Amino acid sequence: MSAAPVGFESLLARMPRWFVEHARKTAARGRRRRAAQQARFELAFSARVTPRQAGAPIWHDTVCDARQH
Repeated sequence: MSAAPVGFESLLARMPRWFVEHARKTAARGRRRRAAQQARFELAFSARVTPRQAGAPIWHDTVCDARQH
C-alpha cells in the first residue's frame, strides 16, 4: 500500500478532478501574472538607458545621407 499524500495534496485527493485541475491552472496563472508584474516593475524602476552620444547619427540623419548618395 502506498503512503497517503501529505498536506495540500491530501486535500486535493479528496476533491473532484475538475476542481483540482482548475485550482492548479489558477495557481499557474497567478505565478505567471506575478512574474510578468515583477518584470514590469524592474523595467519601470531600473536605471534609465544612457543618452546617445552627441556624435552618433539619429535615424533622420541616416535617411538623409542615404538619399544623397
